[in-house]
Amino acid sequence: LLPAQITPTGRVASIGDQVVFVVTVSGTVPSGATYRWTLTGTGGSIGSSNVVTTSVPYVTWTAANAGQTDYLHVDVLSGTTVIAKADVSVGVAGPPFIDFTITGTLTGPFNPNAPPPPGHYHFGPGYVGERNVSPGGGGLDGIYMAYDLVGPSNDLTPGTFIAILVPSGANLQPGQVLSKWTQQGNANQFQFDVSSNLINPADPDAELGAPTGTGTLTVNSIGQQSNGEWLMAYSFEVNADSGGTVVGNGIGKWGANGVVVNA
Repeated sequence: LLPAQITPTGRVASIGDQVVFVVTVSGTVPSGATYRWTLTGTGGSIGSSNVVTTSVPYVTWTAANAGQTDYLHVDVLSGTTVIAKADVSVGVAGPPFIDFTITGTLTGPFNPNAPPPPGHYHFGPGYVGERNVSPGGGGLDGIYMAYDLVGPSNDLTPGTFIAILVPSGANLQPGQVLSKWTQQGNANQFQFDVSSNLINPADPDAELGAPTGTGTLTVNSIGQQSNGEWLMAYSFEVNADSGGTVVGNGIGKWGANGVVVNA
């Protein structure tokens, strides 16, 4: 197959936006080649069908549903033969949320008799996000996303919390995969904290902590909005040492250089 790429990458659009995606093929494309575009997801559309064939190397995608991430694939065809292919993701801006499922038992800094309970959880309003420039020195910036915030306004307690470490001044990239840190965090790693009481994280007996084990967080799409805020759609998985798992996705946003975003 010939190398190919779809641009733009990492786009985060607003509802109603139209984005023209172009495929560029490295090599000679035969005269009369066609382009078969396949859209997966519910964030937008490329026409009356999720599969569209064009005679030109581009297609228009229209954003429709907030908080979704779509995946666009193209096959470049010479007759019926695929000579190149490429993929890209695109997100639709929406309010921050996190959606995840806990299965099995999570080990960590929790009471062994009261770990975070298995189940499906979705949290929207009650969010704070920010990026701190080198908070502890060492050339790392921290991106922090807190969800399910409850309690008095001067002492909010999150039900879930995601921290990401990146080199100072660096931006996350679409498609980037971060690993979960197990002891001390390093660049391009993340941590997922969860409360043992997701109904009321402010309960004095609730414990917020990171499950022990490994995991990954994937940046599905990311972009800076006109107001300077960054918006990211992501998915993640945590595999606890005990065999329990957390699988989820969400949207986070934060301001630049210490600007706190509330939602």
